Amino acid sequence: MKAVTCITFIFLLCQCAIGQNQTASTSDITVVSTPSTDIDWANFENELTDDNDWTFHTNQTGKLLYIDFESLGGKMNRLVLKSSEKDVVIEDNHLFDLPINTIYEVNLEKLKRGSYFVELYTYNNKIIREEITIK
Repeated sequence: MKAVTCITFIFLLCQCAIGQNQTASTSDITVVSTPSTDIDWANFENELTDDNDWTFHTNQTGKLLYIDFESLGGKMNRLVLKSSEKDVVIEDNHLFDLPINTIYEVNLEKLKRGSYFVELYTYNNKIIREEITIK
């Protein structure tokens, strides 16, 4: 009886390994090359100067907003994105899990044109506000 159980177990392990291997090899992964005007993450720290403020940075199309927590002073508690009418559009209350050197990404693709305000709440009860414009 033990032999049958062991053989069955080995057979199931082999099937799982074969199934995972086939799934990995047939997945639809598309690699998209990034244009040279995007952020060069390999040289990100080398490009930081007083002239280039990377604290709040949008990509070339303006559909992604990158926020550098480290340059803002470290850990954040909460992020709120408000419209010019003060309506909350995006809210994330789980920033406390992120490391100090996080570069946070906000997807702006579904937002209408206009002005918005990003509010970051720190652990020191400080609010960092930044106005962004979606064209």
